[in-house]
Amino acid sequence: MKEQSIKAALDHWVEAVRTSDVQTVLNCYASESQLLPTLDATIANNSEKKQRYFKSFLAKGPICTITDYYATVLSESAGVINGNYSFRFADGSSAAARFTYVFVEEAGELKIQTHHSSLQPAR
Repeated sequence: MKEQSIKAALDHWVEAVRTSDVQTVLNCYASESQLLPTLDATIANNSEKKQRYFKSFLAKGPICTITDYYATVLSESAGVINGNYSFRFADGSSAAARFTYVFVEEAGELKIQTHHSSLQPAR
């Protein structure tokens, strides 16, 4: 695994979000993955919870912009990326957040194993 492939996997998730299609986004996640979402306190540790979250989140029409990131290769089949991104929503509102994604190779593709996203703290 290379840092570039970790960043490419994150970019793939960003593009999936842009489609506003729940299944397209869910396809970015490993079969046994966890999501600590940006705009919900529930830990989405199964497909139903992730589907419920993304149905609500994608209905807001988010456009994601990555502002900075730091990728680290953990092994030949795993990597982590941390950074900051922002979301602009269809109603004109926005949210700035920080993130951590752990990617693992599953069936020859990089999939999200763990995704943690939280709103930026007040400075």
